Amino acid sequence: FVGGLLPYLFGALALVAVGCAAALLAKEANRQLGAVGGFGSTSAPQYGRCMDVAVRSAIRRTMLLVLLPLSIPLAAGLMGGKEALGSLLVGAIVTGLFQAIAMTSGGGAWDSARRYIEDGMYGGSESDAYRAAVTGDMVGGACKDAAGSAIGPLIKLMGVVSVLIVPLLA
Repeated sequence: FVGGLLPYLFGALALVAVGCAAALLAKEANRQLGAVGGFGSTSAPQYGRCMDVAVRSAIRRTMLLVLLPLSIPLAAGLMGGKEALGSLLVGAIVTGLFQAIAMTSGGGAWDSARRYIEDGMYGGSESDAYRAAVTGDMVGGACKDAAGSAIGPLIKLMGVVSVLIVPLLA
């Protein structure tokens, strides 16, 4: 059960990390726009500052995402033995496969829906459908590019950690 929930927890934490990083970048962009006089200003943007904000946020938020597949198999193996570790992996693999497919294909579908509406369907790019599709594409981009594609490495890392600790569980 715990293994089956791990990909969902991991995906949720990845989406939160992307959202927090995006919020910090938006805050920095607004600060720069206010400091230099808005969009009509001739001052150069501070790209280095934006990159610094993005990298620091990514490193800070990724630490929890890295600790999760390292610590959970270790805890399951030490507390429950080989059987608990094996069942943790089976649950993570089964639900993780479907979660990764759902997030990546769902994110791609949101992107395709936005492009479809941009091509003139459902009122085109001036419609309420387009504004909704842009919002969906923002979430979909994070799903397919960050959370969905990171579930595969989650499962692989859990497997590697499990293989390494099995001799300790004899």
